[in-house]
Amino acid sequence: MRQSSRARIAGGFEHVPHTWRRGRQARRRRRGALLFALLLGAAAPAGAELAPGTAGAPGATRITAEAVSTFMELARRQEAAMLRGDHARAAELAGDMVVTLISAYPAVFTPRGELTPAARRRPPDVARLLADAEERLGLAATRLGDYATAAEAFARAQLLAEAFGPQPPAIVAEKAKRVGYAYSAAGRPVEAEMWLRRAASAAMLAPGTPDTAALGARRELAQFLIDLGRAAEAEQILLDNLSALARAALPDRAETAAQLETLALAYRAEGAHRAAADVLERAVALSRQPGGAPGPRTAGLLSALAAAQQAAGDYAAAEASWRESLRATSVAGGARDPVYAMRLKGLTEVLRTRAESESRPPAIDLFGFGGTDELEDIEEPIGR
Repeated sequence: MRQSSRARIAGGFEHVPHTWRRGRQARRRRRGALLFALLLGAAAPAGAELAPGTAGAPGATRITAEAVSTFMELARRQEAAMLRGDHARAAELAGDMVVTLISAYPAVFTPRGELTPAARRRPPDVARLLADAEERLGLAATRLGDYATAAEAFARAQLLAEAFGPQPPAIVAEKAKRVGYAYSAAGRPVEAEMWLRRAASAAMLAPGTPDTAALGARRELAQFLIDLGRAAEAEQILLDNLSALARAALPDRAETAAQLETLALAYRAEGAHRAAADVLERAVALSRQPGGAPGPRTAGLLSALAAAQQAAGDYAAAEASWRESLRATSVAGGARDPVYAMRLKGLTEVLRTRAESESRPPAIDLFGFGGTDELEDIEEPIGR
């Protein structure tokens, strides 16, 4: 099941209060040390040239005690707002944090929060504080559904972080992917594609060494291209990914199944429903546990397989897949699973279509336990 825009953008921050509590003390210590050094004009290493705007540099704008006090108080209140779920207030306070730093360091930051040309040569530590403030703004804006603001804030935060030197590719990939999703949710596909391609590039390791995270980033780029109506481009990316997985000494079954599932979406977007069903059959097989028992993703893949088979006109196979999907759903989450009714409705639809094609009354035997019920008899509980 695909995640919501908010979940995908937030990444690991779906449970924001828990996440903020867990790292709050460490963040406060780091922020306090940086602010203390900036306030006192901490000495640079011998022979080092201080960047313009750094405390102690010629012509610098030293951050004042008042600015330090204001920033720390804003940070404290912003954290509190996030913890109590007041995301509108949290976004407002994060914006105030950004303005406070930009105003205190005009020699370091442009009015848009970017590093000045001189500061880019040797970014001062205050840029890390601004990146943190932008990150906070992005998270709060995501919670509000203001994806345009979130995208811009996340992008500025990442560019500031990268100014200090290369970051681990996995971190760059995750942060760039989040920016891309935010731009996508904001209805800006050009920027979204640029950042998602950047995420995929950052995640790729040495040639010939398929990496699950790297291939996952490329898969998500392919999904985005499918959504844009560029299924042929997505298909090529996915086929390359599957080739890389096949060459691995120990192929990742879960990632291979995910790649096949996305490839099926590309095929279906192109009207190749039979080809989609073929690759989904492979994905279902990979999703099963040893011995053939359903895995966590089996029920969902069976539903996708049933839909592809139905679109291809193979109603008997679609009926069998829907039935097995319902069995797998009952094993995974029981009949109270929120998607259970949706899959049950999928079965009723294929039964109706099959009955019409065979000129007979529709009937259903849900789990093969014997007995049939008229289709109309089961549609009422579906709607409840």
